[in-house]
Amino acid sequence: MTVLEGRGKMAARGGAWRLHLSDVCLFIYLCAFFAHRTNAGIDGYLLRGSFVMYVVCFFFFDILSDIKEGKRRPLFSGMAIWLICFWAFAFVSVFWSESVRNTLQGNYITNAIQAIFLVTCITYRVRNKDDLLMMVRLLIVAGLYAAAVLYMKTPSSAWGSERVGEALGLNQNTVGMNNAYLALFCLFLLHYKKSPLAIVGVAAFVIIALFSGSRKAFLIIVLGILLIETFSHRGFKGLAAALIALTAVYLLYQLVMTVPEFYNVLGYRIDRMLNDGVDGSVAERHWYRQYAFSMWMNKPLFGYGFNGFLTQMQAINYWHQAYCHCNQLELLADLGIAGFSLYYGFYVTMLRSFGKSFRNHRKESVFGISFILVAFIAEYGNVAFVGVDTYIFLALVYSTYRVATHEGAIERENASNG
Repeated sequence: MTVLEGRGKMAARGGAWRLHLSDVCLFIYLCAFFAHRTNAGIDGYLLRGSFVMYVVCFFFFDILSDIKEGKRRPLFSGMAIWLICFWAFAFVSVFWSESVRNTLQGNYITNAIQAIFLVTCITYRVRNKDDLLMMVRLLIVAGLYAAAVLYMKTPSSAWGSERVGEALGLNQNTVGMNNAYLALFCLFLLHYKKSPLAIVGVAAFVIIALFSGSRKAFLIIVLGILLIETFSHRGFKGLAAALIALTAVYLLYQLVMTVPEFYNVLGYRIDRMLNDGVDGSVAERHWYRQYAFSMWMNKPLFGYGFNGFLTQMQAINYWHQAYCHCNQLELLADLGIAGFSLYYGFYVTMLRSFGKSFRNHRKESVFGISFILVAFIAEYGNVAFVGVDTYIFLALVYSTYRVATHEGAIERENASNG
């Protein structure tokens, strides 16, 4: 029995509708997550309500459905177990932190809970390539919905004259980086099928990323295009793809540096960084990193406790009290070598797994390796581990590896249980 035949039998019993319902709930949540983060009025209710609705539907229409049909599948994937261990360690650090209040901030606890539930649900739901591509499409369509909301909420006079993105309730850098990562998922989808959805998505997400004025988003797009397109093909095709990718990157750079609408929000920021070497924001971030490094040198093994960098900024009465704007050094300062190794150990594990499967699953491995490397580089300029966004993307990257290397075993399992 094939997977499709198994699905046909499930459809006759109503099982396919149950699975589809949980996917619809996930889609509603993703739309709220990307487009309605202001926490004002209906936005707050929509975000929280859609999350609860998704978890409830997942429990009844995925887990209980599998139990009823006699399917024995582990609920927690390797990524979910890693995430639980990491956040357990982060919050246990309250015992050696200098501020219980900062370590156990409610918004970070909420983010950790959301991330653990989402990673558990997404990695459990993806069983084969069709499920994975369906999830990627849901992600892209939710991103396009957010793009439409941003366009409607942002005055036309703002485009090209100032950085856009805050209309969604998010920092412009977050909007830019999310759209840059969504563009990479569109490239991944394009390597499977020349989908109009993916083509529209690439254009829309790249444009919004540029208008956000985020230099990190620009870096993600440039590196992502170069890596994915260069290594997705063998031999002459690979060389041709590399030349096309380099041309596309060069044209994108020229677009940013010569078109006034893009230069006014992003180009001039790149120009100052390249020519002057430093601007106000870059200088402050450099100081943050130096201070975080000194914190790590003082307590190298376990750090100052989660959110310890913020506690230090408060202790010295620094005028801008925030995290250190560098994921690697924030982890070292807060959780020391132990927390840093626990967090990035997962990245290393995925890279090694993708490397082993590179020959037989080139498309998936190229995307996975490229995404992880780009994310690691981009994280030098922001603290990513505290946000839910990071884990949604990583859950799909992790699922890409699982599907590529274990789909045959999953199909046999589903056939025997179907």
